Amino acid sequence: MICVECGDNGILLDGTPCVCAKGISEQSTETPYTAVPPQYLNVRFSDEFVKSDLEAYYATFLRKLHDDICKRKLRYSNQFISSPVNHSKSVFAYSCIQSLFRSGADVFPLVDMKEAQVVMRDVENSRRSTLLQGLEVEPSQLLTVEYLFLKVLVTENYRDLQTLIERRVRRGNSTILLSSSSWNYLQGADKSETLIHMIGDGSYNSVKINNFWVKK
Repeated sequence: MICVECGDNGILLDGTPCVCAKGISEQSTETPYTAVPPQYLNVRFSDEFVKSDLEAYYATFLRKLHDDICKRKLRYSNQFISSPVNHSKSVFAYSCIQSLFRSGADVFPLVDMKEAQVVMRDVENSRRSTLLQGLEVEPSQLLTVEYLFLKVLVTENYRDLQTLIERRVRRGNSTILLSSSSWNYLQGADKSETLIHMIGDGSYNSVKINNFWVKK
């Protein structure tokens, strides 16, 4: 029977061990993830981090997605989340990463697409990544971790993003895309016309679009 409190990963949403004690080692609960910036260490996402200038559903959406990821209920799904700068997307991502790490799951640092492109080339050339130097992570984990959190920047070509998602889908993993620009804005800059073909419900190689903007 699956534990309804922790989803069988052994860790509650606040980072403490669940009474079921499943799927967890002593080391994973006590060791901080070294790739999390100091100001985000041990910070758990909650509604109080979300500014009130966005529609109320934004906080509800982030909280549910956070809980589904931390309990590893979200499966085979690619999500795009856009909201203005300083609207808790990094807090959300680092909170998920730390909770997953404490549960014993493999995790990858929060990176942007340009950084991910560097790591992708490292993987393709079977070389160590200078970008990940000093971190306890292998370049190949960009593809293999169950959940990857990726910041999407404005650029003219998104083919590498599409390739990264496809490679991760083939391994049964989910990708969470974060941006301060709406999908439509990114699509307007996309001369490769890649993004328009990626819109969908988040299954397979598609991406579910979630745009949130300031109330007027």
